[in-house]
Order: sequence, then structure tokens, then C-alpha cells
Amino acid sequence: MVRVGKLVQNESGKGRAGCLIFALIVAAAFYFGGPVLTSYMDFVRIEDKMNEQARFAPSLTDDAIRRRILEEMDALGLPNQARQTLVIRRSNSPREIEISARYSVVFELPFKTHVQQFNPSVREPL
Repeated sequence: MVRVGKLVQNESGKGRAGCLIFALIVAAAFYFGGPVLTSYMDFVRIEDKMNEQARFAPSLTDDAIRRRILEEMDALGLPNQARQTLVIRRSNSPREIEISARYSVVFELPFKTHVQQFNPSVREPL
């Protein structure tokens, strides 16, 4: 330790190195975790939109429901696979509506590529 007036300075630099390593870990978590978190938030948003449309299904046509969900998918930038797999099914016994889709997202992680499948689906009584 070196005394400079009333200040004491640590010459080893261990505190600075530890802070730098921590900052790098946090930066890497945000860099690689950001797209993952965004994809999960998109999944929640599209499932919420499906829920909303299923609740209003008694007064809406399937075409109107499809159009609204496709608009949301486009706004979120979901893959075309989600548009192509969108299914709206009404049943009479029990009287209910089911809305579902499937899509996958590829995450480029260090040393690994991960493909995550998303299957938003809702079922609501009519």
C-alpha cells in the first residue's frame, strides 16, 4: 500500500480486474441473452393476442380473427412459419375455439447454435 496524504491506494489492481471481468460477463449476458429474451417476449405477446381474439370469438368471424393475429405476427416480425401454421378451430361439443401456431427461432450462441420451438396456443369456451 502506498500512502498519499490521507488516501490509501491499492497497487495490485485486483479490484479493477474483478470489476472489469464482472462488466464483461454482464455485457456478454445482455449481448447473447437479449435476442433470447426478445423471442420469449414475442411469444407471450402473440399468445396474448390469440387470447384476446378467442375471448371476442363469439362476435367475430374466423377471417377477422386470422387477419388480426397475422397483423400482430407481422408487427412482431415472427417467422413466416408462424403465419403458415396458424390454425383457428371451432368445435360444437364442447362449444369452444382453439387458436394455435408453430414456429422456431435460431439462436447463435458462443460455440453452439440452438433452435427453439414456440407453440402459442389458446382454448376458450364460446
